[in-house]
Amino acid sequence: MNALTSLQRRPRARAVLSAGGTRIARVDGHALSRRVALRSVPRALESRIVPAATTGLCCVYELRVTASAGGPEARFTLTVADGAVRVEARPAPAADAWVALSLADMILLISGAAGLWSLVAEHRVSLGGEIFTVMRFPGLLGF
Repeated sequence: MNALTSLQRRPRARAVLSAGGTRIARVDGHALSRRVALRSVPRALESRIVPAATTGLCCVYELRVTASAGGPEARFTLTVADGAVRVEARPAPAADAWVALSLADMILLISGAAGLWSLVAEHRVSLGGEIFTVMRFPGLLGF
């Protein structure tokens, strides 16, 4: 168990992380902060993986992270195979499913300050690809 997972299990710490996620999400408008945040996405996503959710799942997801200020899109590949998950900062050549969202919304999701389905309902996150693979994405990352 890593330190972030340990903190997320405590109610007070969870509240602090959630509030911090809202403040941290504001980095999207600053070029240098955006580059730093994008570099940390693979490790942050790996820390959210729910091992039980990977059982029997073999697929490739592509995360398309857009910039609020209209900058270039960043793409990440999540490869799930037989209980192992690999996150890479590159486009997926043949993704089974994709998720498109802003960096700010990605930070909110990872920090637990927002839920995936509420962002989808607000049209801030788009999902596509093979439907059963798409539906397993939130459980994979504990969203």
